[in-house]
Order: sequence, then structure tokens, then C-alpha cells
Amino acid sequence: MSGASREDRSSDIIDHTLLFPPTGNGDSTMPTQTVPSQVDASYLEFPETTGPELPAIQQARVASSTPITSDNAELNDADADDAEDSDIFETANKPRQHRRHGDEPAKRGNGKRIVVAVVAVVAAAGLVAGGLWWWNSSRDNAAKTAVLNECLDAQHNYDSVAASLKKGVDGTTTLAKLTAKDVTDAATIENFTKALNDAQQARDAKTPAQCTAAMPSQELDETRIAWNTATQNITTANEQLTKTSQALSQSQAAKTLENLRNDLNNAVTTAQEAYDASAGQVADEATRESLLKAIDDAKKLAGSEELTADQVKQAKDALTKANDAVQTSITDLANANAAAAAAAAQQQALAQQQALAQQQALQNQQALQNQQALQNQQAQLPQQPVQQVAPGGDAGNTGDAGTVTDPNAGVIQ
Repeated sequence: MSGASREDRSSDIIDHTLLFPPTGNGDSTMPTQTVPSQVDASYLEFPETTGPELPAIQQARVASSTPITSDNAELNDADADDAEDSDIFETANKPRQHRRHGDEPAKRGNGKRIVVAVVAVVAAAGLVAGGLWWWNSSRDNAAKTAVLNECLDAQHNYDSVAASLKKGVDGTTTLAKLTAKDVTDAATIENFTKALNDAQQARDAKTPAQCTAAMPSQELDETRIAWNTATQNITTANEQLTKTSQALSQSQAAKTLENLRNDLNNAVTTAQEAYDASAGQVADEATRESLLKAIDDAKKLAGSEELTADQVKQAKDALTKANDAVQTSITDLANANAAAAAAAAQQQALAQQQALAQQQALQNQQALQNQQALQNQQAQLPQQPVQQVAPGGDAGNTGDAGTVTDPNAGVIQ
């Protein structure tokens, strides 16, 4: 039974109770009869009623007791539904109490139900249409929001990669100043220079349009693709710059290591020459031993794979210090030898002077002895006059004039 049919019968039941009030024992004064499924108005029996209401009641009774046939779809549906509601069905089988004015209230109720049904159908259709519109609109908005978010993600990803590229380009200032003499492989400079130029071009390239909600979905998707393409270009340039920068840095480090090793080896060679030349030339042999130890330590360091500038500096300082000590010791020995030589020369000169003095004294003594001996000899000989020629005289004259006797004649001076 439909909802409207149930309301109709319930209303009829209420009307029935009003028209036939219950007796003292609670039963209705309306006689109870069992109405078959096929009801005919001629079989209905009404209680004996006096007064002018009987014709109207009978008419209403007959009007409301239309036979239930298969042609009446509403009543057939009501009977089918009433199988689940026995109370209403039993009440419906009782003779109905009809209103005084016939079937006009029933017609008005049916009209209202039709209007309500139409309004309900229209409202339901409106709700369905509005729901479909809302669903489609929500679906479109969700799709566009997703496309917008993807576009914004692509744009933000580009910004991150671009910042990394800029940092990489700015960090290559020192590498860009290197020359072929600063590296072991000059090709690393060429590769780096090319990668740096490409990175600068990618950094300065024009960027796609900004992603905004005002863009259509298709334009947002095209913009997203443009941002992704620009990001890929920058990523490639950044990777190439990083790769060539690392290669150049390694080449520079290798050259630096090579220079350090050569520098240390040169210092070792100089120290070794000093050590070899200082044999027997130092005042303190311990200085040469210290120099030899410094040389051995420097050789080990020069042969190692890992070599830093600080290590080379320390090794060279040790060699320099040890070599300076050896040179000082050589100087000390030379000074000592010079002093000893000077002292020896002075001593020799003094000895020579003493020897000459002794020799002179001997000679003087010998001469004095010789003179004394001669004087003794002359004293023993007779004295003879010595003739001397006077100045202006004649050497052939022997007269007294001009003759001078020398008392020392015959004495050897």
C-alpha cells in the first residue's frame, strides 16, 4: 500500500470513530461486517438511523465503497501493502463513516496530494540537477587545482635548481683564474671554460610565465612543461659545471702536489751536498748527524702519496736548520784553524827573531874575540916607525919632513 492510501484509510478510521462513538464497553456502535475482497455496494448494511442524515450517509457509504477490482490500481496496491499491516487492513474492512457532504473532501485531498507530488518531483529534479552541476563543477575545480599545483611545483623546483646553479657559478671565480702552468692537464681548463659559459647562459635565460589560477588548465599544463624543460636545461648545465670544476680542481691539486714534491726534493739535494762537503770540516760532528737525519725524513715525506704544503714546509725548515748548524760548525772550525795558524806563525816569527838575535850576539862576541887576539899579537911584536907622506909632499922623498910615525901601525882593525 502506498503512503497516500494509508493516510486515506487512517483518516476514514478516525472519521468512523467520531461518527460512531464507542459504547460503555469500548466497542463502537457501528456494526461489524467482514467485507470480501470484491465489495458490492448492494451488500452493505447500515445501522438503523433516524433523521435526515441517512440519505447522505448512505450516499457517502456507497461512494466510498467502490468495488475493489483489478482495474483499480490504487486499491490493488493498497491491498498488497496491507498484507504487512493487519491492523489497518482489518479496520479498512469495517464499514466506513462518510462525511456529510459526500466526496468533496476526498477530491480536495487528492488534489493536494497531486500538487505535493508534483512539487516533490520538481524539487527532486532540481536537487538532482543541482547535485550534478555541483559534482561536475567540483570535479572541474579539483582537476584545475591539481594542474595548478603541478605547475607551481615545477616552478618552485626550477627556482631551487636555479639557485644551486647560481651558487655554483659564483664559486668558480678562483678556478677561472687558473692557467696551464697551474695544472697538470691543460685540457681541464678548456672543458671547464666551456661548461662555465653554458652555465652562465642557462642562468641568464628567459624563464617561462608564472603559474596563476587565472590560467586555463591547458595553459597551466603547457606552462608546467616549459618550467620542467627549463629546469632540465639548468640541471644539465649545473651537472656539467660541477663535473668540470672537480676535474680542474683535481688537476690543480696534482700540480700543487708535484710542485711541493719537487720543492722538497730540491731542498733534500742541497742538504745532501752540504752534508757530503762538510766531512771533516766541522767543529762539531753532531751537527752533521742531525743534518743526515733531517735528510732521511724529508726523503720519506717526498715519496709519500699524501703530501701537504705544511708538511713540506716543516721538512724544509728542518733541513735548513740542520744545514745552518753544519755551516756554522764549519765556520767555527775554520776560525779555530785560522787562530791556531796565526798563533803558530807568531810563535815562529818570535823564534826566528830570537835565533837572529842569538846569531848576532855570537857574531859580535866572535869579532870581539878576534880583536882581542889581534891586539895581543901586536903587543908581542916590536914597534916599527911608520912613514906617512904629508899632504903635498913627495912620496919619493924620505926626508924627515913629512914623516909621521903611526903608533898603531901593524895593528889590524
